[in-house]
Amino acid sequence: MRNTVLIILAGIAATGLSMLNGCASSSGAAAQQSSVTAAPVYVRVARVEHTDTDLPVWAVGKLEAKEESRLSFKIGGIVERVFVDEGQRVAKGQLLATLSLTEIDAQLAQAQNGFDKADRDLTRVKNLFADTVATLEQLQNATTAWDIAKSSLDAAAFNRRYAQIYAPSDGTVLRRLADDHEQVAAGVPIIVMTAREKGWVVRIGLADRDLMRIERGDSATVDFDALPGETVSGKVSEIGAAPNSVNGAYEVEIKIDAAPDRLLTGLIAKVSVKPSSAKPLDLVPIEALVEANGSNGFVFAPAADSRSAIRVPVTVAYVHDGKAGISGGLNGITSVITAGATKLTDGASVTVVN
Repeated sequence: MRNTVLIILAGIAATGLSMLNGCASSSGAAAQQSSVTAAPVYVRVARVEHTDTDLPVWAVGKLEAKEESRLSFKIGGIVERVFVDEGQRVAKGQLLATLSLTEIDAQLAQAQNGFDKADRDLTRVKNLFADTVATLEQLQNATTAWDIAKSSLDAAAFNRRYAQIYAPSDGTVLRRLADDHEQVAAGVPIIVMTAREKGWVVRIGLADRDLMRIERGDSATVDFDALPGETVSGKVSEIGAAPNSVNGAYEVEIKIDAAPDRLLTGLIAKVSVKPSSAKPLDLVPIEALVEANGSNGFVFAPAADSRSAIRVPVTVAYVHDGKAGISGGLNGITSVITAGATKLTDGASVTVVN
């Protein structure tokens, strides 16, 4: 009986050892299979393009006259008449408005009479002084009175001249701020007009990044929503040195070269500025960019043997119209991976299927 039990135990042990050997063989085969290189990722590539043309700077602005004059009276008084209306074109020297001149003419006449008397007195005293009848003091007093009367007359004549408003140049009346028979104070604007000879400008606001790409004199094109199909050329004439306190944008002025006659103040304009100091850039399809964050991003490029992918950090200048402008990082790289780039890691096996 004991011998029978020993034989059974020996059989069980032999069976267990055989099973362990089988498991070991299976593990070795799995390890050997896992060591085989993973299947390559099928990708497409695109050639890197080079350009010396920078992306234009786009902005929306408002059309304004280069120079606006806010015309007013030198002294206060009653408005006798305003001769022009808003939108009316005027010529240089044209009378635009006048105060009631009754009081002003009376003051001028009073000053003229005072001067005439002082002039007669001075003449009489000079003759008496020449005959040694008048003293030097009397002559000096008469001379001082003449000077005072002359100054009063000049002041009254000056006020009389600026009791009327004349057009300082050819232009257009933008706003009429007073009507006939209104009482106005000295220096209060009565008429706002443009100077036609100064031309038109479009003022736009740019972020600091766009501002650094343009310079004074850069060419620009301007399109107006109110004038579809009519494009106007211009140039950057002024660049703001400080940002706007409200939105932080820098004001840039675009001078219109040849303005159509139909332009009006306040028209909305779409401006495209072409930077003159463009830097060479590399252009790649936008789908080649992976993990882009602001101006930093990555692309994958095929290795020299075209069997693996290389992860390349790049600096992104702009993204527009399906292309990404790369300002740095692609030196020596002639092609980048587009389709399949999102599935790759650095050094991954690839198969190009273009």
